[in-house]
Amino acid sequence: MSLTGCPSNRQQLNQVLAEQGTSLTRLVLARRLARCRSALEDPTQANRMLSEIAYGWGFRDLTHFGRRFKQAYGILPSEARAGLEGRKKL
Repeated sequence: MSLTGCPSNRQQLNQVLAEQGTSLTRLVLARRLARCRSALEDPTQANRMLSEIAYGWGFRDLTHFGRRFKQAYGILPSEARAGLEGRKKL
């Protein structure tokens, strides 16, 4: 650990996160998915394509993105976007 009490390398960080039931990889993935969902549901970003949002947050494969998104939220990315479309009509 460093002087600040924070883990000083990736292995130490993963050990700390493992105690909380996660890892650095899972934490980063969750943050990226959350940012994508936020963008998909943001009316000011309705003009952006789903692929543009996914690629913009570092996903290189849309199939992988769609599977991870559904695993995290129980809906497809297109359904998150469709929810935005439904709210626009109200």
